[in-house]
Amino acid sequence: MIALATAIAWGRPTVVVGSKRDVEGNVLAELFAQVAEREGEVDVERRANLGGTGLVLAALESGDIDLYPEYTGTLLREVLHEDVPLDLLPGRMAERGILVGPLLGFDNTYAIAVRGDSARTLGLRSIGDLAGHPELTGGFSPEFVSGPVRWSTVADAYGLPVGEVRTLEHAIAYAALSSGAIDLTDAYTTDGSLAGRDLVLLVDDRHAIPSYQGLALAKLGFEERHPRTWAALSRLGGRLDEGTMRQLNARAELDRVPYEVVVREFLDGARSAAPTTRMLGPRILTATVEHVLLTLGSVVVSMLVGVPLGALVSRRAGLSRAVVGLTGLLQTVPSIALLCILVPWVGIGAAPAGIALVAYALFPLVSGTVNGLRGVDARLLEVAEVLGMTPLQRFMRVEWPLALPSVLAGVEVAAVTSVGTATLAAFVGGGGYGALVSEGLALNDPPLILAGAIPAALLAVAVHLAVHVVGRRLR
Repeated sequence: MIALATAIAWGRPTVVVGSKRDVEGNVLAELFAQVAEREGEVDVERRANLGGTGLVLAALESGDIDLYPEYTGTLLREVLHEDVPLDLLPGRMAERGILVGPLLGFDNTYAIAVRGDSARTLGLRSIGDLAGHPELTGGFSPEFVSGPVRWSTVADAYGLPVGEVRTLEHAIAYAALSSGAIDLTDAYTTDGSLAGRDLVLLVDDRHAIPSYQGLALAKLGFEERHPRTWAALSRLGGRLDEGTMRQLNARAELDRVPYEVVVREFLDGARSAAPTTRMLGPRILTATVEHVLLTLGSVVVSMLVGVPLGALVSRRAGLSRAVVGLTGLLQTVPSIALLCILVPWVGIGAAPAGIALVAYALFPLVSGTVNGLRGVDARLLEVAEVLGMTPLQRFMRVEWPLALPSVLAGVEVAAVTSVGTATLAAFVGGGGYGALVSEGLALNDPPLILAGAIPAALLAVAVHLAVHVVGRRLR
């Protein structure tokens, strides 16, 4: 029986479930994963906190993940860029090779939130009531300022003065709202943190804010390859209303219950009697190993590319300036944009993060090598030539030793910078300290954020000291 069970397990295909970098996305992804596991047709691999829509959708289209939770409003406005009826949405997404699941039952759209005391004092019930209070200041998330659904559009629909608004992340905006630094912000209607705050969501009686209904997206053909699993996922349709989704989010965000426990409680219909104490030690250890390997590998590769490249172009002033400028230009490319470009080509995981780290580390290495070699006193090179040294001997015995301090300075900058930049690996499922920081930001959990940030800072100090010691010995 054991042999038969093992053979069946080995023969099962694996389904990769992904999620964006937010609490609700993680809850829904874990729900999909546990439903699939209970059906027993497939094995499940989880890839959480992969970043925004562009990254996750690219991973789905390339086949790096098979399934993830999404919203109708996002598909219509950020993917298709047109407001087609919902009954046509599956057909339009099928043209892109994507299968659309049934609506889960809740609408997680934007809402305008104000403090409870302000709503009671000023008589604020709907968004239109803000017209009589132009003195109120707003602080909105970047998505609500410049995304497909914008505050300016909502304000125009109600005839409100737009004025100057601040751009703040959700967690920071809630804190600013509570402290009185701002008077209104955008919120999600199923946001779990609303339960622990005295906030009022203003009624959108003119329906200026579009609907964002939750659903599952899969690679086209998923229902044929895994029919039982897709049938089980389809039975989730209509089971999650706004209140239920808000409770699940609050259980994860406010009660600090792990996602797998939150979902298991929902599926079993009972709260877990077992303690849900979070063990950070093993996660920090795993993140440390991932972060060190990713940083070390990227720095070594960038050295093998950047230092020889700098040495080759250093003898020609025009070419060296062009190469240094080009590597400097790579640093100006936003990390998320670079990852979005890389994911369709190399998939998700450590590979795109490693390539990005190598690209960002080239500038200090190339410029350090070029500046070091071009800074060698020309008179010393003349002496070496008079002594009869070959070009190779002159480089190894005169130029390279004198340029070494500048090269090592570039290595030090590249290594220390890579430790901090490696947190971007979390956006593509590459692990490291960024996974802890990203999850902590999503959960508004300062201890979890510090669990990733403090070791990253300590690692940066350790790398700085290590490179300094090695460099001193080499010099």
